[in-house]
Amino acid sequence: FFKVKYFIQDDAAELQDDISNLILAQFEKVTRSKSKWKCVLKEGMMNINGNDYTFSKATGEFHW
Repeated sequence: FFKVKYFIQDDAAELQDDISNLILAQFEKVTRSKSKWKCVLKEGMMNINGNDYTFSKATGEFHW
């Protein structure tokens, strides 16, 4: 669903072509157990399938 890309320089034009779903937020807590990651995020925004959403707190679980 989500592509994660880390970058140092401002490559906004390149990223816009590359990413269809994006989450930008501050993290409060990140934990890992084997391949399962749990994140608590705060004060963020998401662009999912072309729709923008804002949130004050969110939790997520990721496997990889």
